[in-house]
Amino acid sequence: MYPKVVLRNKTFYWLMLYFLIVFLFIIFGRTVKLDIGRSSSYVQLIIEYAFLLPNVIICLILLYLDDYRIVTILMKSTVMIIIVSFVVLLVLIGNVDLRRLSTAYENDIEVQTPSFINYTLLHVYALLIPVVYYCCVKINGLYKYLCIVLLVLLSYVVYKSSITASLIIGVVSLLLSISLSSKNIHRTVFFITVLFATFIVFYYSGVFVSILKGILPYFEGSAVEEKIEDALFLLSTGESGGSFAAREDLHQRSWDSFFSNILIGGGMAGGHSSLIDRLATMGLLGFIPYFMIYYSIIKQWVKHFDRFGKRYYYLGVLSVVVMLYSKGLFGQEGNLVFMVLMPLFIMFPDTFLQRMDSK
Repeated sequence: MYPKVVLRNKTFYWLMLYFLIVFLFIIFGRTVKLDIGRSSSYVQLIIEYAFLLPNVIICLILLYLDDYRIVTILMKSTVMIIIVSFVVLLVLIGNVDLRRLSTAYENDIEVQTPSFINYTLLHVYALLIPVVYYCCVKINGLYKYLCIVLLVLLSYVVYKSSITASLIIGVVSLLLSISLSSKNIHRTVFFITVLFATFIVFYYSGVFVSILKGILPYFEGSAVEEKIEDALFLLSTGESGGSFAAREDLHQRSWDSFFSNILIGGGMAGGHSSLIDRLATMGLLGFIPYFMIYYSIIKQWVKHFDRFGKRYYYLGVLSVVVMLYSKGLFGQEGNLVFMVLMPLFIMFPDTFLQRMDSK
């Protein structure tokens, strides 16, 4: 039954078209930029295949089943597993910087702990904040408190990751999640307007500079420290420098490569953006089917959410887009979060309501 379910879904054909185009690029000796690096090797295509195919299949099967009992079992287990994993992890690592720990493991550097955490995974944890917050607002009873515990642990792990992109996405998505928590659309618009106005006032009054200087000691010795210093330089002089300037150069290199040949790309990528690096090395020919994989999944999932749930799902999608644009890695971890966990967290509160209605 399940093979037919997958084969009847347009998402699967967009996926196959994407793989075919990448395969043809490699056959003709073109270097393509995927999440696992720039290479013309068939091994990279196989890894990309492994990153996408299992998550797409799981996603399409869940969409077909649309069974709240399965969602309940999966999400109750998921919430408990993530909480226990985070608690065990934080106990084992103590004060160790998660970013340093993950890169040490991936570079085969000796790590004085029986636990490790994947570097890519540290980036995608922040993407779960809007949907977990939604569960905190929508669910009642025991799992409301468990989701609150999960949100606190999730936020703390994002902080401990010392990854600037994750920290920014996490903080902004949490603030926006709080703004969206009212079901009254007028009140929601008011909260977002106040948030935006506060941002403008803080920017022009120098409050952001004071805040950054205040939090700088908490990130001393981490990768975030350099980013904060670069941000202070930008706010003080209006000019980007350090890592900000380097990131702009990498992105501009990818854009220049794309515009040199919009159809198939110029073949040169900066290597720091999953989205524009694909445009740079494969042009619209490779990017369109890649984009349609994600778009078709979003289009199918939103049919299962109410208006309130859609707000948080779209906020999660926005976080994914920012991550894909700003970072050159997403991997099977990011695809699992986007294609499976994010929509299931949105469906989770409704399973309680459906179970009450069925009694």
